[in-house]
Amino acid sequence: MAGFTEGLVELLSQVPQPPSHEQAQVAGQVIALFNEFDLDAAAGLFERPSAGLEEWVQWLRARVGECGAGEPMMVKDDSVRYRYTCEHGQLEAQFSLSPETGKIPGLMMAARGIELAEPVREAAETVMRLYDQWDPALFRRSFSEKSKRRRSAGSCSTCARSTATARSASPTSSVCAARSST
Repeated sequence: MAGFTEGLVELLSQVPQPPSHEQAQVAGQVIALFNEFDLDAAAGLFERPSAGLEEWVQWLRARVGECGAGEPMMVKDDSVRYRYTCEHGQLEAQFSLSPETGKIPGLMMAARGIELAEPVREAAETVMRLYDQWDPALFRRSFSEKSKRRRSAGSCSTCARSTATARSASPTSSVCAARSST
């Protein structure tokens, strides 16, 4: 009986956690804002809406089109990720809610199933060439001074994630856009 109980506990621990009521409500507000941007709605949804939020949402919406209701993909601790089916692909949005304000302190979105813009494709190919074989001259030609300072300071914590994403990307895989409201 002990083995059965341990197995059941292990199985139950693998069952995905559903989003909270608040997370589900905010997921609906995120996609409503995505489909039809409203500055007042953004101010009510984000702790600190950043300048350019509307332009960023419009840029991403131009690629995937209007999106329908989403389904939760993952809930971990206070973070939730939703997938929305759109006219021209899919949109994924990941956010958490501040326990103090109930608002989103930062948001990450990614569009899947759309063509990559040529500059994005070229940048990803350059990153992969550098990943496969380091070339200081290619790095200097390809990256901004800010990137060069970060590399020399050793703060490239997102390189491994970006590289893994770029390596697995197909020609129509994804455009990733992370936007913090801070």
